[in-house]
Amino acid sequence: MAITVSTLLTKVRMKIRDTTSTEYPDSELIDCLNQAFDYLSAFLIRIKDGEMINSVEVTNGSLAKPDDFDSFVGAQMLYMEGDTIKTLSGSTATMRYYVAKSHVSATTDTILFKVSIEPLLIELTAIYALNRNEFDVTQDNALFEKHLALLQGGGS
Repeated sequence: MAITVSTLLTKVRMKIRDTTSTEYPDSELIDCLNQAFDYLSAFLIRIKDGEMINSVEVTNGSLAKPDDFDSFVGAQMLYMEGDTIKTLSGSTATMRYYVAKSHVSATTDTILFKVSIEPLLIELTAIYALNRNEFDVTQDNALFEKHLALLQGGGS
């Protein structure tokens, strides 16, 4: 079940003790959330998480590079020329590629990560926000690293 930015920011505010929204405006927390999106997208792509894969048909031998394109998944009969994806044969092919999750801009936007990633988004967004004031985030960072280890299938 997808959640809204507003719902996630409420949980972040509880973690950073800003439930009255006086210290961190929504726009600042949304920037921190987008930084968390970038970090987690790169991490999930690196561990080849299936959530980060999309497919699209390349017809007539070429296709404009999708906005969310990060990299090709595995070996394919495709290549990139500038911002155009082309097939080696000039015919139709299915392109599988890793996607970078889109940024959000409003509290009404929906977060497109799977629900199991929510605790990581909360932790990392809080770390980025608290880092602004140079608070000690050592414990938060250690907890975040444990979450990542569990996501990779290791750690205890």
